[in-house]
Amino acid sequence: MADQTSEPVPAPSDDPLPPNIRRRIQTLFGHGQKKFQEGECDYAHDMFSQCVAKDPGNLVYVEAMFDNLIKKFDKNKKRGRQKGNRGAFKKAVAAEDWPKVWTLGLELLKHHPWDVPALRALAEACEKHKFNEVELRYLKGALDADGKDIEVNRHCATSLTRMGQFDQAIACWHRIEDRVPDAAAKISELTLAKNRPAVGIDLDDENRNADKTPSTTRAVKEETAPSSSSPDPPAAPTTMEELRIAIAEDPTEVSHYKALAKLQDAAGKYLEAETSLQRALSVAGGDLNVRELLESAQIRRKQAQLEVAKQRAATENTEEAKELEQRIKEELNRLELEIYDARAQRYPDDLAIKHELATRLKRAGNHAEAEKYYQAVQSDDQRGPAATLNRGECLQHMRQYLDALKCYVRAAKSAENQQPEVEKLALYRAGVLAIGLKDAGKARDYLSKLVAKDPGYRDAQTRLDKLSEMSDT
Repeated sequence: MADQTSEPVPAPSDDPLPPNIRRRIQTLFGHGQKKFQEGECDYAHDMFSQCVAKDPGNLVYVEAMFDNLIKKFDKNKKRGRQKGNRGAFKKAVAAEDWPKVWTLGLELLKHHPWDVPALRALAEACEKHKFNEVELRYLKGALDADGKDIEVNRHCATSLTRMGQFDQAIACWHRIEDRVPDAAAKISELTLAKNRPAVGIDLDDENRNADKTPSTTRAVKEETAPSSSSPDPPAAPTTMEELRIAIAEDPTEVSHYKALAKLQDAAGKYLEAETSLQRALSVAGGDLNVRELLESAQIRRKQAQLEVAKQRAATENTEEAKELEQRIKEELNRLELEIYDARAQRYPDDLAIKHELATRLKRAGNHAEAEKYYQAVQSDDQRGPAATLNRGECLQHMRQYLDALKCYVRAAKSAENQQPEVEKLALYRAGVLAIGLKDAGKARDYLSKLVAKDPGYRDAQTRLDKLSEMSDT
């Protein structure tokens, strides 16, 4: 296949991709996964790198690209060769020409996925565009290449500190503590700052149980196991360590990865759970059930990061902490939007998925697309009233005021005596919009009905009083 990297990468945007663009990228991603499973790694890289270039903040695409490259080089770092336009790449980095950095950097990684300068530059590009998750993935690649490099660890520690992931930042400083004069001071500062668990990339995961090899662990079990002339079959592995041993013995058993991920998730080790499911997905050949487990794990990890960011913002009350909370909130919505859009394509008749997708589209400000999905959900008995209300809000944003008012009235009627909060909000929205449309009669009807149900609801009584005053003058 012709090299795709000559096509310039568009400047990244913080705005969500339009659904039609996202679907085209997902099609490319599907082709890449197929070629990955067939062992056509160069072809797969062309597909995955196009996905990354068009949506550089998408961790799923970046992880798939790395998985493919690691498979291509059979985890052998010495097989990589520094090919590509190195001079032009350095100039692009110096000029902070980030679209060009992505174009040339992805080409460099094709020939050497452990190219530390390329990985660090791509991480820097992610930092400038606030792609936190992907930034850490590139830095993890740089650490995999040389875990003792001073500048790599310093870079990782700085990024992790900025994201409030203090434990991991401390681990980076510890690696270079004996060679960097200010490392001890940095560790002390971060230890003071660390007043709650951090969520993020565990950069020491592979070394955590280095002294517990499968053979030694089995030996301990055999020494402590009761003797029997007719031993029972071995029990299924139930602990993380047992499951890691089982995976080492049979890397093709998908159930072990899934069980391990479930335990890791329950323990709050969200990245480890995600990694286990990524491996399960590779082993299972893209099995849909595993894919959806992975998607849900990705959402939970981002939700956990958001919770940490919220706590930090509430405690520190600094602009930096508030910006981090807002950034992670936007990243979570982007991730959920992509996942629910993919699921809506898989299950076109599932109204629950359409409702979730519409909510993320509305949250992202894509009211026109959200309105279409809300309209499709209106027939659902459970979600219909809320969907109709939200559709009205979308139409109001689009300045289709009469249609919006009809939606509010319909939502209030369908929610009556069943979903009181939806009913009250729909009546309030209808009343306020009717005032804006200078239809005092309808506004009075809607707000009067609302006040009868809940006299203290927002400023409904105040608005109703003003309408009465206007009618008296």
